[in-house]
Amino acid sequence: KCEKLRALHEPLGNVCVEALVSCEDEARKLPAILGKHSCPWSVDLLSIDVDGVDYWLWRDFLESGRAAKVVVIEFNPSMPDDLHYVPPRADAQRHGASLAALCALGEAYDYSLVETTLFNAVFADAATRAILVERGLVELGRFHNQKVLVWDDFHDPTGHFGI
Repeated sequence: KCEKLRALHEPLGNVCVEALVSCEDEARKLPAILGKHSCPWSVDLLSIDVDGVDYWLWRDFLESGRAAKVVVIEFNPSMPDDLHYVPPRADAQRHGASLAALCALGEAYDYSLVETTLFNAVFADAATRAILVERGLVELGRFHNQKVLVWDDFHDPTGHFGI
């Protein structure tokens, strides 16, 4: 598959990388891989779908100072939208973060949730979101001011322990 993508995209000036990405091994984290292949610091679209550690890959990307205008990222649709769940940082994880956790991460870096599908969330940076709102492609405030329930492996917001 990678060879077909490379044949299609390299003539357009796009960088095509085939690599095993990790959320644990520094040399295989997304920013390290992108840096090794001289990828630009800012991209138009970042799509992450690895069935488990998507949250950690996006967080590493953001913490490195890299940016994307639009991010498409898989979330765990079996969790309520207002449940804040981040899976442990471990490559072997196969259950992903909740939508609320990804929203909180995005908001910390000035990204807004602009759309969802059954399994994916679409985030836009502030400038891109403004363009989408201006053109009527995103409703202003559609996903804002939602109640977020914080929950982790140790306690719930009422102070009771256990999960």
